[in-house]
Order: sequence, then structure tokens, then C-alpha cells
Amino acid sequence: MIRFRKIILSKWFFLILALFWGTFTILNREYQVFRLKTINFEPKDQVVEKVFWDIFPQKYTSFWPGLFIREHSICSSVENLLPVEATMSLKKPGSFIFSVSPLKVMGKVNWNDRNWFFDDKGYVWPEDLETGHLLSKESGIPVKWILDESSAPLLDIDKINKERKIIKASFPVELLYSWSVTLNEYNWHEKIEQIRVVFRGGYFVLKVTIQVTDGRILMVLNGKDHPWNSQIPAIRAILPDFPYVSGNLRIDTTFSERIVIKEL
Repeated sequence: MIRFRKIILSKWFFLILALFWGTFTILNREYQVFRLKTINFEPKDQVVEKVFWDIFPQKYTSFWPGLFIREHSICSSVENLLPVEATMSLKKPGSFIFSVSPLKVMGKVNWNDRNWFFDDKGYVWPEDLETGHLLSKESGIPVKWILDESSAPLLDIDKINKERKIIKASFPVELLYSWSVTLNEYNWHEKIEQIRVVFRGGYFVLKVTIQVTDGRILMVLNGKDHPWNSQIPAIRAILPDFPYVSGNLRIDTTFSERIVIKEL
């Protein structure tokens, strides 16, 4: 008797399921209730839209509720290919808003004969990556940072592929950001041509090239002494007009308890 009831209940279950599926199919065919209607992009950008539709699972065009399951995955895929933070939200049944905001670019660094942007969270991506209007202002940022071959590699180059263009840096780019902030506090920071980072004696050394009126200054700073609260004032004590001096000079602050200044 119990077995008979189970069979009856099973039949009713499959009957109701078939009825539900049939109703769903008819409604979707006749009225397209679950068909994806629109996806609005904010802001509008052709590169973002192309990347989005290239990775978008087409099966969800006929069943938009499924996007609630794949929303995070879609956003992550776009973030792997473009320097953005992405979100996707439901506007109304069948309509979504896909929003992106560009990563905060902190500068450009040259490594492995290629220029790379870096942000304030430790991510890097190649300068020549097509980003549309997302980083139009940042494209003009001069390349001041150069990673020497002796320093740590910027990233694992093998991780870059067609599915991932935005990479977490191997090199501690937060140091570049921190050093940049300190150097930008000086009223002569715009005269800095480039900063080469080398690894020497177990620590990073910064070789800062400063353009002066009729020459250049090569200032050598120890990265571990950052923010150089004693070094820069000590240079000023020796050269009161620093960096507004004439000629070509090398100023080395990496020696203990002394600063060495030589003509180049």
C-alpha cells in the first residue's frame, strides 16, 4: 500500500512538473516573458561592450533569470580583461545595467622593454591594451619608473593570456606608489625625468634623474630610508639651491652618515 502511494505521488510530481514546464515554454514562446530585453552600459564604451558580449553566455538571452547565478562570473571575466571594477544589477524584469569604473592609475613603469600601468591596489596591465575611453586621460602619463633587471620582476609574464590581461604584480608596486607620493611633495618633482629601481645589497635603490637648466642631477636614494626625512634636508644643507644648480652631478645618499657628491 505504501509503495502504491509512492508511485501515485511520483506520477503526480512528474505530471505537475510537465505541466509547469509546458506552461513556461508556451509563455516564453508566445510572450517572451523570460527573454533578455536590454543591457544598458554605464558609461557607454564600445570596448567595454565588445568585451562583455564576447564573454556573455548566449543561453541567457532566452532566460534572463539565469543571470543572477552568473552575474559575479561575468563581472570577474570583464575585470580580467579590462582595468575596471564591474557591477551588474537588475533594472526591471528582463533589463540589466552593467556599470564599470576604471581602476585608479598611479603611474607607468617600464619593465621587460614594455610600458605598464599600475594602480593603487597592486594590479598592472600593458600600456598598449585597448581600453577605449576608460583611460584616455591616463594615456599621456609620462614613463618615469624603470625597473632594472636586477630588481624583482614586475609580474609573471606567463599569466597573461587571452582570458587575463589585468595581473596582480609580483613586484611590490605599492612601493612605487609610496615613493611617488613622497617625491611629488617636493616642488621640483616635475623636473624628475626618470627613476630607475635597482636591487643592491638586499634592498631597493632609487636612481632619480633630475633635469636642471644646463645639466642633470643623478640622485641615489636608499629605498629602505623612505621617506628620506634626513637625506633631502642634508642635501639642501650642502647645496642650498638644490636642485636648481648648474652642471651634471651625482648625489649619493646610500652611504651611512655621509652624502657623496661628484661631478659627472
